[in-house]
Amino acid sequence: VEECCDFLLGQEREEGLKTVTLTLASWMIHLASRGKISFEEGLLECEQALETQAPYDLFVKMFEAQGGRWSAFERTREKMGDHVDSLFFKASQDGWVSKLPPKVLGVLVNELGGGRQSKDDLIQPLVGMKLYKKVGDRVAQGEDLLELRFHEKGNRQKVIDTLEKAIEIKQSEVTKTQWVLETLS
Repeated sequence: VEECCDFLLGQEREEGLKTVTLTLASWMIHLASRGKISFEEGLLECEQALETQAPYDLFVKMFEAQGGRWSAFERTREKMGDHVDSLFFKASQDGWVSKLPPKVLGVLVNELGGGRQSKDDLIQPLVGMKLYKKVGDRVAQGEDLLELRFHEKGNRQKVIDTLEKAIEIKQSEVTKTQWVLETLS
């Protein structure tokens, strides 16, 4: 929710997320129009809409229509630092990020309470991860790769151990991942 809010307000728009979001939205417009609106026209429409407040306002309406209270979200977001522990995982050396396995990172967030094992499990909404670097990005030793927010400080060393085993940095340049590989029609 936090990432969507920042994206729609134009405060932080990670390029990969923007590419995938606009590609999906443009195809949805094209398909919903039964071909009357081209993908390119849909893309232009989406880009123009993203420069207005309308998508953000609609997102807030959808959030509240599903039982959320936007004012409560905003208050919690302002005081988040008081309720969670943040761990900034830093690059161990100069180089290029070569391995950042999404499954390992997702399982880690899930184990810390950011997801469910079963439908009866409670999700801790303040648990989450923010990636500062992606595969193929150049990094300097000590630079933040990601931030992980969680509740139990006792898990800190386990989290660090998991991240150290999962993330790799190479000395040679690594090709960046393409965000949209192919479109099937």
